[in-house]
Formats: sequence, structure tokens, C-alpha cells
Amino acid sequence: MTKDTFTKKFWLSILINFGGMLAVLTLARQVAGNSGVIYLTIASLWFIFLLFFNLKLFGGYVAAQWHEFAKNKWRNILYVVIVLVLLEVAVTVANLYFHQFIPSAKSAGIVQYEFSTVTIVGTLWGIVGGLGDLVAAFVEELAYRHESMYVFKSKGKVLTGIMVIVSSLLFGFSHYYNFNGSLIATMPYVIAGVVLSLSYLLSKNFWVPTLAHLLFNSLSILSALVLLGIQLVDVIR
Repeated sequence: MTKDTFTKKFWLSILINFGGMLAVLTLARQVAGNSGVIYLTIASLWFIFLLFFNLKLFGGYVAAQWHEFAKNKWRNILYVVIVLVLLEVAVTVANLYFHQFIPSAKSAGIVQYEFSTVTIVGTLWGIVGGLGDLVAAFVEELAYRHESMYVFKSKGKVLTGIMVIVSSLLFGFSHYYNFNGSLIATMPYVIAGVVLSLSYLLSKNFWVPTLAHLLFNSLSILSALVLLGIQLVDVIR
């Protein structure tokens, strides 16, 4: 292992994508209090910043990988479907055990922000949150699967294996607030990180885990869009 194994770009990515994200989300909760609108606004702006930050670092690579994906699109689409199914199964099965470690929001003192879908305004905010989930998925693939894992592939199998574990732990722990402040309860997402990492290593294409992750995160926005359509039809009537 040389002194160049962990580059400044690697440490900057960890600092901004992991440390910065948790710091901003913690600050957002302090500022927002019980206001979901304020929290979502701050969180959305931060993830937009992360999107541009990561695209500045890896935009050329992402574009090149898309061209490679398109060369064997049907094979790669099949890979995406397989990874998505494995992801759903892995998270669902892991949750059967780790769900018990999630404390109640009240006992943990953590607010879980939700928007009422009774009104169109609430549903629109739900769509904004769903878009945020998609941006987060893309950013996470660049930060955790690529910069924190895949770039080490040329350094040997041992280091690559270690970074699969490290990057997956960081990915899982970044969802700390989703599980009311329980690190052990984030383990289903740690396992999901391993699935996504292995799919990247085996497919050798960034877009295979990324599209699977985007589809995995798309449920909230799809359900919100369907609900919005129903609400608009009711208004027209």
C-alpha cells in the first residue's frame, strides 16, 4: 500500500459526503424543529450541492460509463433488475431482525418529518422529498460505491474487500436519522451497500448499481405522483 492509496480526493469525498451530510442534517433538525417544510428545504439544498460537487469530480467518468452501459444495454438492464430484486430481498430479510433495534422517535428524541397527503400541497412536498431520495441515491453511488470503493480495485483484492466493508458501513451509518439514531438498526442498509458494491465490481459499470438504487428509492415519488393525479382528478370533477 503506497502513500497515494488514499488520495486527497478520497478524504475530501468522505468529509463532504459523509461528515458534511450528517452535520448539515443535524443542523437542519435544530433549525427546523417540528417543521417538515424547513427541514426538507435545507436538506434538499444540501443534496443539490452534493450533486454538483460530485459531478464536478466525476462527471466525465459518469458520462463515459453511460456510453459503456448503452453498448450492452439489454444485458445491463437485466443486471439492474437482478440487483434490484436482490436489494429488495436483502433489505426486507435483514429488517426482520434489525427492526427490533429501532427506538421509538419519542424515546430517541428524533423528529420524523412527514407530510399530510390529505391536501395537494402536502402531496407536492412529498414529491419534493421523493426527488430528494433520487438525488441522494445518485450521490451515494458516486460517494460510497465509486470513490470509497471501486477506485481501490486496482490496489488488490484485499484492499478492495476491506473498502467494500468500509464504504458499506459509511453508507449504512449515513442513514442514522432514518432509524431514530440507532447505528445497529442501519445494518440492513449496510448489507444493501455490500450488494450494490458487489454488483459494481461484477458488472464493471457504475450505472448498474446506480439504476438499481434509483429504482429502489423511487417508490415514494411514484406513489406521491399517483396520489397527486387522483387529487387533481377530484378537483377537476
